Amino acid sequence: MRIDETAVHKPFNRLRFTLDLEAIAYGNFFELLVRAVPEFRPIFQEDIEIYDEVINHVFMGDFYPFVLEEFGAALSGGPDADRHRDVVTRSLGFLEAALAGGDPDIETLISISFLEGFAPEAQVPRLRGLMGPRLRRELTAYEG
Repeated sequence: MRIDETAVHKPFNRLRFTLDLEAIAYGNFFELLVRAVPEFRPIFQEDIEIYDEVINHVFMGDFYPFVLEEFGAALSGGPDADRHRDVVTRSLGFLEAALAGGDPDIETLISISFLEGFAPEAQVPRLRGLMGPRLRRELTAYEG
């Protein structure tokens, strides 16, 4: 099954990408994530050096502050703001597409190790506008 995800978010531009959802599995989640978001690769590589293996929930715990940092840089209006917007859009778009696959392990990974941390963040309302419907639905569980 192939899915064409189109994310249109204000103030972010349209992003089109195609992912093979059958290829996204819990065991290769981060391999595919760093392909979609290569800017995360140095952090991923550092974790591999520390842990000597892929520990999905630990790595997702590192992805969460990475996305927040990129989002802050995108909002700053600095000279690289568009590049940071693109990183955030690709990051959230990948997570949205991964949720579309329906794998309960991936759903748990994204919900517990990524979205749970957003609940107390002041930027959640602005970031929520960049999320697709699946991510927003999962985030709502932590806001109630």
